[in-house]
This record gives sequence, structure tokens and C-alpha cells, in this order.
Amino acid sequence: MRISTRITHVWPAFGALIFPVGLIWLAEANAFGALIALIGLFMALLVYQYDLIKHTFLLLVGVLFFSVEIPLPGGFALSLPAEPLVLLLALCALGVGFHNKRALLMHLREPILFMVALLVCVWLVTAATSTMPLVSVKYVFINLVYIVLGLILFPLLLYNKTLTIPQIIRWAAIPLFFFAAFGVYNLLPYRFNPGAAPLIGYPFFKDHTIYSATLSLFVPPLLLWPFFSARPLKWGWLFPTLGVAVMFALFISSSRAAWLALLVAVVFYVLVRFGAALKHIVFLLLIAGFCSWIFADHLAQKIRVNPYTSTETTGSLQEQALSVTNVSSDVSNRERLNRWLCALRMGAEKPITGFGPGTYQFTYFPYQRDDEMTYISVTDPFNNIIGRGGSAHSEYLLLLAESGVFGALAWIGLQVFLLIGFFRIWQGPLPATEKNMALALYLSVLTYSVHSLFNNYLNTVQFGVSWWMLVGGLLYLKTKSTTMLNKHRQTSIESI
Repeated sequence: MRISTRITHVWPAFGALIFPVGLIWLAEANAFGALIALIGLFMALLVYQYDLIKHTFLLLVGVLFFSVEIPLPGGFALSLPAEPLVLLLALCALGVGFHNKRALLMHLREPILFMVALLVCVWLVTAATSTMPLVSVKYVFINLVYIVLGLILFPLLLYNKTLTIPQIIRWAAIPLFFFAAFGVYNLLPYRFNPGAAPLIGYPFFKDHTIYSATLSLFVPPLLLWPFFSARPLKWGWLFPTLGVAVMFALFISSSRAAWLALLVAVVFYVLVRFGAALKHIVFLLLIAGFCSWIFADHLAQKIRVNPYTSTETTGSLQEQALSVTNVSSDVSNRERLNRWLCALRMGAEKPITGFGPGTYQFTYFPYQRDDEMTYISVTDPFNNIIGRGGSAHSEYLLLLAESGVFGALAWIGLQVFLLIGFFRIWQGPLPATEKNMALALYLSVLTYSVHSLFNNYLNTVQFGVSWWMLVGGLLYLKTKSTTMLNKHRQTSIESI
């Protein structure tokens, strides 16, 4: 009996030694990547087997913003420590989903997840027809891992009460406080001059716009904490105060898109608090569109004569804000317009398949025109000055260029269903605290619905994980609201 027991223990140990050697031998040139993948799979099994998913998830939230990209042998690069943790948890999602099949099926029925699945399908199809297949596969894989973490694992952990949304906000509060203070510390020697804004989150955030977009996601939950926390009186003042501190950091970040996104979120919050429903929001959007069309010539004239610029060395915060519509002399706006026009030309050339996910930054150069380029325009994807690279500066147009019309429509459809989903929760049977929680989460999501008109960050680990996780929180509340509503209807039918 003892000999048999020993043998059963020897075989796994023997396999643990032989299997990696065989895998590395088969992988040949990609041996390092295969070894990393194998170690990741083994670690995921340990995390799942010893029920460490909650602790690993909270660890990810705590270290997410502190990640820096480290080059590895074989041309690989990892954003450490976040990306290995994200991959571990995404692998664990398979096991969690298998043991929570009922909850997983409820989530899969939600229109929000359907639109995300449609977006992923478009990515997969256009990756197969990509002009740079390896780039597209890597891009889709990264985004798919973020989506699995945020929209599969996180809602399931909320469903089985392993985690709670307030718990995630509490864990995020410490790094948020650090980066709010870190931003002030970095810019204070420059007297908050907008020209020094790129330094605000360095080296953890590559650009001040990524810094501002990521931190702005957490402003609504922090400010609205007393309205949805189970214990609002305990430390109730701390989180709104931190929210104000983060807003100040965003103010000095000189990210005009983040300012606009928060302004739209404030307007939306006021409308909802005053009783606005979905039809009122749609009506206001139609009125705004109609007025823009009627006064198009007048607005165009205002844009042409706008004297304010966001000059890197001399621009004040006031000039930064007022320069948003200056496309005649503001180099940042002109370069953004250059990228947009390139994306439109690329979309017109390949309207169905696009050039492939993740390829814009390598393929847009021939679509630039001399009269639209600026002194910060890039002509070589592998040799450009730091701060002058970037992508299409719009998630909507990036998807058009890379995944065609269907990619752009899938992203727009997702924004529409997120809006509809929020109002279904707001008008549903959930308690007031959970409705307020849904409002806070949707305001966070809304900031990127607006911000993504001007920038694209879904494949950035700090932002991508945060955004999909907040969408996952909203998805969980929508599923819970739908379930309660169906139970009420069933009860009403049975009583008849």
C-alpha cells in the first residue's frame, strides 16, 4: 500500500520534470515564451487549488497602477507585476465559471455581454485577415484576457460573495491616494506648468493622458461612496475627500479629454438625480445634434479663429481648456486631426476587414498628407521621439481602421447597451444602495465613452483592467436586477 502510494506521488513529480523539457524542445525558438506560459499555467492551478483567487485579485488591484514594462529575452515584454497576475486570474476564470455555471449562464444572457462577444468576434475575424497577423493575435489575446478577468471572473466573484464592489474601491483607494500625491509631487517643481504634464505619472504611466483616463474612472465611486457603502458613516468622509484629491490631480494633468469626460459625467449625474429617464437623455442628444447642425457654420468660424493653444512651454491651464476646439494653430489638436483623417482613409480602403487589430500604429504612415502633418508627426513606427507616438487617438476610429465598420459599430453598440443597462438597473427592483452603486459605476464607464472619442487605451494594462472590471461590476448589478425582476413577475403570475 505504501509502495503504491509512493508511486502515485512519483508520477506527477516525474511529469512535472519531463513535460516542461518536452514543451521547450518542441517550442525551439519560442522556448522562453513556452516556459513562461507553462509557469503561468502551473501558478494558476495553485491559486485555484488553494482558493487564493480572492487574495490574488485584491493583490492585483493593489499593484495594478505600479506596473512598469520590462523587456524580456526573445523579444517579449511584460508589464510587471500586473500582467502575470491578470493572466493567472484569467486562467482561474475557467474553473470559477465551471463551478458557477448557473450564474455564468445568467451573465451570458445579458445584452451587454452579447455586444462584448460581438466585438471579440469582429476582432477574431479581422485578426485572421490582418496585414500583420502576429501583431493582431497579440492584440486580441491581451484584450481578451482583460475581458475575461473583468466580465467573467469579477462578476462571478461578486455573485458568490467572494468579493464586493465597495471592497474593490477600498483596496484601490491606497494606490489612488499615492498617485494623486505623486502627481502633485512630480509637477510641483514646475509650478504645475502644462508642459511638464507628461511627467505626472512617470515611470508607471507612459503618458499623462493614460494617467488621467485611469484615475478618472475612480472619481465617481469615491465621491458617491456614502450613497452605496453598507457602512457609510464609518470613514464616510475619507473616500469623497480622496475623490476631490484625485480630481485635483486630474486638473493639473492637463488632459483636456479627461476634463471633458468628467464634465459630461457631472451633467449626466445631475440629470439622473432630477429624474431624467433614457428617453430624456436621447431627446437631449438629438437636440444637441440638431443645434450643432443648424449652427455648423457659426461653430466652424469660432473654431477657425480660436486664439488659444496648449503650447507645451507656455500654455496655462486656462489656455489648455479653451484650446479644445483650436484645429488651426494648436499642434496637439492638429496632430490628433491628422491621426483621425488617416484612420478614416484606412477605413474607407478596407471597410469590412480593416487592417487588423493592433496594426494602426504600424500602417497609418502612408495615409498621412503633407499639409495635414505637424512637427510632432511620426514617419517611422520604430524610431520616434518619446511622447510623439501613439495610435489613432480615438477608440471609435481605431476600430474603424483596424476592424472595419463592424468593429466601430460593435463599440458604439456596447456604449448604447451600457446606457440602456444602467437605466434598467435604475428603474428596477434593486435597493437604493445598489442603484446608487450602479450610478457610480456607470459614471465611471461613461468617462471613457466620452474620453475614447479622443484617445484609445483598452490595451493598456492599468486602464484596460480597470475599465473592464467596472463594466463587470455594472454587468453583475444588471444581472441581479434582471433576476429579481423575473422573480417578481413569476410571483405575480403564480398569485393570479
